[in-house]
Amino acid sequence: MCLFVKFQEQSGRFKEIEDRALAAEQQLQEYTSSWEGQKKAKAAETKKLEARCADLVNQNSTLHSQLEKVGIDLSQPMLKQKILPILSSARLDGQALCSPGTQNGCCVIKVYSFTIRKAT
Repeated sequence: MCLFVKFQEQSGRFKEIEDRALAAEQQLQEYTSSWEGQKKAKAAETKKLEARCADLVNQNSTLHSQLEKVGIDLSQPMLKQKILPILSSARLDGQALCSPGTQNGCCVIKVYSFTIRKAT
């Protein structure tokens, strides 16, 4: 075989390998770009969820302090006379929150339980 023919064969193989390498490099760039986009989207989503979590923690803390205050307020006789009729007529999920004969603490516990269920 002539040297020129061998050279042409090797050049052809080299060109094939070079083309495959370029295609692989382009594909790698596409995958890298896609991965970077997904990484940014996930970081933004994480930041948004962390802010929501912090807001929910703040709301939960406020709710707990308000429920404590309601519990303290219910222990005062004058407030019992004003709040119990309101609680007796209140409805949650179509059910009466408190019946007229229910103890005050039970009403507060029902409000608290309902709030926890809705928050989760």
